[in-house]
Amino acid sequence: MLIHITSGSGPFECKVAALKLADALIGEFEDTTLLTMFNSEASLLLDGPDELASVAGTVCWECQSPIRPISKCTRWYVQVRVIPTLEELNENSSNFDVVTIPVPNQLEGVNDVGVRVTHKATGLVVACTDEDKKFKNEEIAFARMRVLLDERLHPENKKQPYRYPEYSPKKSVRVYKGEHFILEKKK
Repeated sequence: MLIHITSGSGPFECKVAALKLADALIGEFEDTTLLTMFNSEASLLLDGPDELASVAGTVCWECQSPIRPISKCTRWYVQVRVIPTLEELNENSSNFDVVTIPVPNQLEGVNDVGVRVTHKATGLVVACTDEDKKFKNEEIAFARMRVLLDERLHPENKKQPYRYPEYSPKKSVRVYKGEHFILEKKK
């Protein structure tokens, strides 16, 4: 199962919360790994067991700002959502063009390990050159493409958590407290 953790375009503290949440989930759920981080905001993809779906929703971190100690804000929100598989999105591999991208390598010149995936119907393009292995880059690129396709099909999933007043610790799936990110409440 693939889950997407994002701080939207929230303040830096929300980005810290997203990273701390990823660490907490990797420690809590066995066989959970960080697949990739992307975009300028803290946007992370975790791959793990089906139990990760229980974390989907808004997660709150109540803590004095570690970056701006004089700030009056003490609640930081991140959004967690389950990313559907390509089959659930009614897509198959024939709907994509996969092109190998040459990546410069300091020791060996140029390696063909990068991947660019294009969704034929929408024209969405995702490239990945993060890893040294082509199959790993392809896996990451398709995971990123799943996020983009899900956001295009369900624009309501792309909410910016910190901007909406309806988010509160009472409505959060989980609430973490303190600088050490201790789980206080779990739904």
